[in-house]
Amino acid sequence: MMGRNVGRCDVRERRTSGSTLASECEAFLAGRLVEQFVEGDVDVPVWAWLNLLAHGEKGQLVRPPMRLVGRGSRDLSPWCEARGLLAHEVVQRGRRVGSLLTVQRRVMVPLELQLAADRSVARWQPSQLVRVTLSVLEASSRQG
Repeated sequence: MMGRNVGRCDVRERRTSGSTLASECEAFLAGRLVEQFVEGDVDVPVWAWLNLLAHGEKGQLVRPPMRLVGRGSRDLSPWCEARGLLAHEVVQRGRRVGSLLTVQRRVMVPLELQLAADRSVARWQPSQLVRVTLSVLEASSRQG
């Protein structure tokens, strides 16, 4: 009898974590991962600030930067402003190359994944994210 209860508990826990994972995947692919983290009261990793730029639609990128408040009422305005500045730049690059999707696939998604894999990025400030992202965008423009 005790084995059954343990099994039920495990199934319930898997469903909860499975639905959380599915929700996070959906948010990731829609460019809403930062908002998902903030709503869930989870610290936002630096790389996640590129998520909207890598996966969002043009209408999402041209909106004014949102004001978000993180854990412990932490002001995320500098990060929101950095994302807004970069969103403008990504949209402009998309116009120059003929497609926002091209910039996202060739530049922003690879950069997002690269930063997600780099633990040293966790200590970055918004200005560092802006500097690196603009540098990568500029380098991609020179390459074609």
